[in-house]
Amino acid sequence: MEVKCELQGPDENSQALVIFDRMGNVADFIREMRRALKILPLDKVYGYYIRREGEKPEERSADRKPDEELVVDAKSVNRSISELNLTPNSVVVVDTSGIVQMKALQNVR
Repeated sequence: MEVKCELQGPDENSQALVIFDRMGNVADFIREMRRALKILPLDKVYGYYIRREGEKPEERSADRKPDEELVVDAKSVNRSISELNLTPNSVVVVDTSGIVQMKALQNVR
């Protein structure tokens, strides 16, 4: 399955398609995303967010929930990737600047 990944950083925005096996775990998926987007191991990532199908930035409104945060901790990295319910229309946003995180917090308030 292919999932579109989007990098949102202070100096650049880029996109890549990540092909993964639905039997892998979250850690493998994150590793593949970082490789596809050319994020170095020591580069800071503020968060991973899943934007579900049909949720484009221009369609956002006050009553829509923010992008779903992909929590990365000791338990979650061993979960199966199939638990995330990703589809080919899903977009995984990788935040390297803290901007997406701030937008998500503002939408919650």
